[in-house]
Amino acid sequence: MTLVSFDLPRNVILPVDAVDVRLDPGPHPFALTNAAAIADNWRRETAANPALFDGTVVLLSELAYRDGRLIGRCHAVNYSTFMLWRQRRENSGAEHYHALSTASGTVIFRRYRVAEPADELARRISAFVATETEPEIEGPVIIRNAADLPDGLMGHMKPLIEWHFAGAD
Repeated sequence: MTLVSFDLPRNVILPVDAVDVRLDPGPHPFALTNAAAIADNWRRETAANPALFDGTVVLLSELAYRDGRLIGRCHAVNYSTFMLWRQRRENSGAEHYHALSTASGTVIFRRYRVAEPADELARRISAFVATETEPEIEGPVIIRNAADLPDGLMGHMKPLIEWHFAGAD
């Protein structure tokens, strides 16, 4: 059984006209083949952070790019499964969507354009984060140009930022 099947060009941002990703009611192959490791990792993670919740998320098992379309399959999995998959993912195989696939993972994203200045958006985000008892982020990060990269940036973000500031659609 193949754990995942991704048939996407690597290290290039693709224009996406349509997304056809279906939810498979069966278990994700990664969850089936890694059940013991998922349970062990979850015990370690919750010991370090008891506030973690093992809710349901969706994880892709197949994704392909054909004629401007992303076609794939996903499965509902526990967050504990996603956490282990994320740790091992290097080995697991008008408004427009775009996709970027690298060796460390695949990102499907939308680019939004807003009229408000970045500083105003940052103020609103900061106000919202201040109301959260357990915020998911410390606060907004404004990137004003492709050379203005913050420390700790995820690997997939640099090519996205470069693409964005190059004016590509």
